[in-house]
Amino acid sequence: MTRVAVNTAQTITLSSTATGILISFEGQPVRLTLDGSTPSGTNGFLLPVNTLFRFDMHQGGVVRVLESAASAFANYQVIVTLG
Repeated sequence: MTRVAVNTAQTITLSSTATGILISFEGQPVRLTLDGSTPSGTNGFLLPVNTLFRFDMHQGGVVRVLESAASAFANYQVIVTLG
């Protein structure tokens, strides 16, 4: 699992073997985009803290996250295809 501060927009790019991502947030709600655009106060899904989200994605997909208020963190783990 990886933990990152999201006081600036963070980009998570899935590897060529990845098929999705598990992600949760601590501290404050977070804005998240799945189309490569930059999250902002008006762009992206507003997701709450203390909930685990799973996004099934294509290989090389991009997730971008940004806190909606100070002191937010994202915890994530990429889901990879074995074999």
